[in-house]
Amino acid sequence: MVKSLKAVAAGAIIAATMALPSTGALATTVIATLEGSDAGGTVTRHIASGFGSSSSGINLAAERFDLLATGGTDVQDLAGPGAVDEFFAFCVEPREYIYQGQSVTYAMSPLASAAMSSIGGIGTVKADQIAELFGRFQSNLAAPMSNVQASALQIAVWEITREFSTNALSVYNGNVFYDVGSDNPGGALSLAQTYLSAINGSGPRAQGLRALTSEGGQDLLVQVVSAAPEPGTWLMMIGGFGMIGGIARRKRNMGSSGLGRAFAPAK
Repeated sequence: MVKSLKAVAAGAIIAATMALPSTGALATTVIATLEGSDAGGTVTRHIASGFGSSSSGINLAAERFDLLATGGTDVQDLAGPGAVDEFFAFCVEPREYIYQGQSVTYAMSPLASAAMSSIGGIGTVKADQIAELFGRFQSNLAAPMSNVQASALQIAVWEITREFSTNALSVYNGNVFYDVGSDNPGGALSLAQTYLSAINGSGPRAQGLRALTSEGGQDLLVQVVSAAPEPGTWLMMIGGFGMIGGIARRKRNMGSSGLGRAFAPAK
C-alpha cells in the first residue's frame, strides 16, 4: 500500500513486540477502492473450455487500473501515480469482476497464488512468465504508458493466466482468445501477441510483482516498490530499542543514586 513507513513505524514496532513476524506469518492486508482506469481500452474475450465452463463473447476492460488504498495492515509502497495512497494494478483473472467505488479487503500474496479461488492459483511457471512479460516491456508499473500498451499488457496477462500450458501463448486461438474486431484501441491485440511471442524464459524479470487476492473476487497484479523490513530486521530494531531503553534506565539510576537524594512522600 502507498503508506509512509514513518507513519506506521511506532505502531509496527509495538505490534512486532507482541507478535514477532516469521516467514510463515499470515498475509498482510490492503483495503482499497477502484477509482477508475489510467490507460487502456476494451476487448471481447472467449474461453473455449476448462476451469468450469466455456465463456464466450464477454466484453472486458483491458486497462491499467487506478486504486485508492484506505487501510489494511500492509506497510509496503506500491507503484502508482505518485498521489498519496494511490496505486496501479492489472487484473489477473478474466472471469472475475471488480467494481468501481467498492471497497475490498485484499491479502498481499505471492503472484503465484493469484486466481486461487477460481483456478487454484496460476502457479510458479505462469507467475514467472508474467514477470518476464513485464521485465521485457514494462518493468516499472508506474511508468507512463499509452492506451495501446496498457491494453496489450492486460490482454497478455489474461492469456498467460487462462491458456493451457500445452498450448502456445496466442491471442488469436487456443483455450482463451479474442475478437480482432473488438480491438479497441486498434493495435492492442497485435502488440499483446508481440509481447507474448517474446517470452522464452531468458528475458529479464520485473521485480516486486505481487498479487492482491480476494476470495471469489478479482485478484490484482501490483508492484511493491518499498518493502517492509524483513523479520530479522524487526528483531534487530526491537533489540536496538531495548538496548537504548536499558542505557536510558541505567543513566537515570546512576544520576539518582547519589547521597542526599530526596524522596517524595508516598500518598
